[in-house]
Amino acid sequence: MRGDEIRKLLGRHLRARRLELGLTQEKLAKSLKVKQPYIASLEAGTGSISLDVLGKFAEVLRTSPSALLSTEEIFLAKTS
Repeated sequence: MRGDEIRKLLGRHLRARRLELGLTQEKLAKSLKVKQPYIASLEAGTGSISLDVLGKFAEVLRTSPSALLSTEEIFLAKTS
């Protein structure tokens, strides 16, 4: 799997999990102490993320880093 494919996959999972929890991008950004455009870029599959930050996202989204990177569509929310 190429880097751009991984970013798009991660973005889909981040968005779906955020929506499952009823969070806006703004609320998620505030919880993570990041700016909302960063959340938007990750969900769009264009932003980069470190492993440390991935761990923080997983914690706030009450999931695991591996679930966020899974090739299975495990989150329920529709992303389109």
